[in-house]
Amino acid sequence: MSSAKRLACCLIALPFVGTLPPVSPTRTLSLDAARQRTATRAPLLAMLRQATDLYAAARYTDALNGFEAMRQASIRAGVPDLAARALGNVGGCQFALHNYPAALASFSETVRQANAAGDSSAAAVFDANIASLYSEMGELDAAAQWMEGVLARMSDLDRRDQFPKIAIQLATFRARQGRMAEAIPLFEQGIDAADRADNLELAAIGWNRLGEEYLKQGDLARAEQPLLHAFRIRELHHLALDSSYRSLGRLRLEQGDLEAASALLDRAVELASGPRGAIPTWDIYHYRGRERLAQGRLREALDDLRVALRLAREWRWSAPPEDALRVGAEGWLARVHSAFVEAGNRLYLETHDPALIRETFEAAEENRASSLREMVRSRRSSVVSAFPPEWWEALAKLQQAEVRALHQLPR
Repeated sequence: MSSAKRLACCLIALPFVGTLPPVSPTRTLSLDAARQRTATRAPLLAMLRQATDLYAAARYTDALNGFEAMRQASIRAGVPDLAARALGNVGGCQFALHNYPAALASFSETVRQANAAGDSSAAAVFDANIASLYSEMGELDAAAQWMEGVLARMSDLDRRDQFPKIAIQLATFRARQGRMAEAIPLFEQGIDAADRADNLELAAIGWNRLGEEYLKQGDLARAEQPLLHAFRIRELHHLALDSSYRSLGRLRLEQGDLEAASALLDRAVELASGPRGAIPTWDIYHYRGRERLAQGRLREALDDLRVALRLAREWRWSAPPEDALRVGAEGWLARVHSAFVEAGNRLYLETHDPALIRETFEAAEENRASSLREMVRSRRSSVVSAFPPEWWEALAKLQQAEVRALHQLPR
């Protein structure tokens, strides 16, 4: 499956939601057997292409239904390798819909089925999806360990085809683990391999990731050139620019250029009103809220952080129930709560509105309440994974509508 929609602009993960070439018939097959095999697989591959087109159009629920239909047809036809790949692509749609518990279950079962069918290429790709899911939720040690296992199990052919993506992915994990000396050569190798393969989107992702990691370390001078290089590639080749606007906005904020940061982050928020991409929308609002907080625009900052907090609650609620992933999500979202509380408290000092004290107190308690964590965990296990795909797509549309409604409120 085309990975363009999921590759572009992801904050943490570099998902590999991709279909692989069908496994070639063995040379020992007779001509009649080879023809029969081709005839059996042809309608299944046609279903695969149709569902892939739906995914590329961001029609994730329709794509999910198409891949599920392909999976059932593959089982009936006795083609286990395509059945496994269809299930993995179902997981890719669930990932895109932010239904993380279901996605993790689908990816894990896909790896098991692909290995049983002798399709090591598909198993490696969907193992990488599991690593992406771990990193999406902030559990980097597990993500890196999983990705190293992917590299160890890959054939030489798969390693050649998938290395640019995996190198950039693993470089990101290493950088976030504080192992920048290992991350830099991996970034360089991945970007160079992507350039040689004429994969401009992936090369831009690599440059943007490298700049972001320098930015997180406070090395603003080294961060600027990779971020600008990624922006130029994307602008020149008409690729998605939302993560570039977001990253450059953060850079300008750290450099103290609040006017430029405001313009860039405004554009990132504007792009977030389109089909949901790989960056969680709460993250964009979080950074613009921090920029407005730095400018002293407290009411506007609180508006942005209020939206970020609402979207973040839903994101945390959909996280997989494993302890490692839950703890990772809590760490990321603590930043949103912290900024929200600061904005609310500073505005209270100006207005003395008691509602602000109540709102910030409730947010602080929500973030650190262990009872809430247990409630969310139990609710996920018994309810969330049972929701149909239409529920997750409706949730995404509701979030977009909430964001648009906020923009229409009088200031």
